[in-house]
Order: sequence, then structure tokens, then C-alpha cells
Amino acid sequence: MILEKSSSDQPHTIGEPDFDRIYVLGYDKRDQEHYTAYRSPDLKGYLPCRVEVTPDSKTFTIRVQDESGQLNDVQYSVYKDGRGYLKVNTPNVANKDKKKK
Repeated sequence: MILEKSSSDQPHTIGEPDFDRIYVLGYDKRDQEHYTAYRSPDLKGYLPCRVEVTPDSKTFTIRVQDESGQLNDVQYSVYKDGRGYLKVNTPNVANKDKKKK
């Protein structure tokens, strides 16, 4: 999992999001290459990120700011499909819709 922040020449300020995109990468042992299992739409995310692994599930939780400015804990679950590829169940998060022209 990669929590990515868009590049900026300005120093990080208080209240500014810590990251604005989530990448989850998988590794295909057979082809010996990495692949993108999930790429989030743009969001306003704040640390910390909590990772929980149990024998039955693997999840990570981040704090995301919604359009009203409220911070919410959002949980993503990670699993392998029938072919062994990594997949991510995404929560129903209200993100900024891209404006259609």
C-alpha cells in the first residue's frame, strides 16, 4: 500500500491532507511482476493508517475528509480472488465527482 501526496514546492502546513491518493500493489509470482490492485480517486487523507491482519481478513483504515469537512474513518479490505490476484473492497465514500464537459 502506498499513500501518495501530490508534489508541491510548499512546505506541509497544519490542516493540509497528508496524502491524496491510495495505491495498492500486488505481486504476480508466476510472471514475477507487480500490478496495480487498486488506485483511489483523489481524496483528502490523514494519517495514521491502521493495518489489521487476522487469519480471516486483512484491512486498512484511514481518515478521509468528506465534502463537508468532517473526518471519517474509512476501512478497506484486501483479499485474493480465485486466480490469486490481489483485490480491494472499497467502502462507499463520497468523493469529488470529476466534472464532465
